Formats: sequence, C-alpha cells, structure tokens
Amino acid sequence: MMDQFVEFLKSPNRESFFALRNILLASEHYDPYSDPFNRVLQLLDAGELGEAQEAISTAMPNLLLSPRAHLMSAVIAEKAGDERHAQAERFIAAACAEGMVATGNGSKDTPYAICRISDEHDILAYLGKTFSDQSLVHDGDRHLDVMNCKDGTEVWFDITEPYNKLEERLRPRGTE
Repeated sequence: MMDQFVEFLKSPNRESFFALRNILLASEHYDPYSDPFNRVLQLLDAGELGEAQEAISTAMPNLLLSPRAHLMSAVIAEKAGDERHAQAERFIAAACAEGMVATGNGSKDTPYAICRISDEHDILAYLGKTFSDQSLVHDGDRHLDVMNCKDGTEVWFDITEPYNKLEERLRPRGTE
C-alpha cells in the first residue's frame, strides 16, 4: 500500500486516488465510520502531543486518505515545533482532498468518491463551502449523500462503499 501512496502523492489524480482507495477499501483495517478524531482533540487540548500523534498513527492505514487526519497531524507537529513534519502533513492533506475532488464534479451524475463519511465535510471546507444540511439518496445500486450548502449549491458524494460496509457490519450473523 505504501508504494501506491507514494505514487498518489506524486500525482494526486483520479486514477492514482482510485488505485489507492481500492486497496484501502479491501483492507481489513478499513472502517469508514471510526472516529478517532474526538480522542485526538481531547489529547491535544490536554497538551498530550505524543499521545495525540500516537492515536492518529494507530488509526493508520484506515485514515491514510483522510484530509482531516493529516491536518490534525500537521497541528500536532506544529505544536511540537516540527515545522518540516507539519508542512509534509499539510501537503498530504491537500493531496488527499485533490484526489477526492478529481473523482467527479460534485453533481449527482458525477459525485465525489470518498473513503470516510468525515471526508464529506473536509471536501466542503476544501471547496470553500459552508454546510447547511444533508440528505441520503438511494439511486439504484448507489448510495449518495447530497450536502446542501449555505450558498444554495448542492455537493454530491458517492458513499456506496462506506454505506455497504456499515450495512455489512449491522447485518445479523448468519444472514449473508
């Protein structure tokens, strides 16, 4: 996975994003609904920088394509006085957002592909949009989130894989 990650960082485009995303989605570590971010924020607030970075690191590779995880790592590095690491993490966060944005145009017909539900808000921030509300739309085999923004625009996300993973997790054993 790391070779594909390096290739993705060299050129964060649709193809390299999907190549890495497919590996991540097939990984036993993939959990699109995990939320290590609150714990990391608690540790940051307590000044526990080492523990905060450990919490992010422990959640890898699940968070590998999460702009939020890399931005949090940048903040931790900044607070620790490691500007070089902070710059690298900001670069990775931007590459993750660029890769997701390269997957579509945010319309219903060509929604952005994400890995985690938290990516939706990260992409809205990247696009300079302010969230208003959202709806889940089932469109054939696809599951989409439409995010309504305060400027009156809609931004669509394909959440089929995360949604299916959640359904799989919630399915009673023996009903496969």
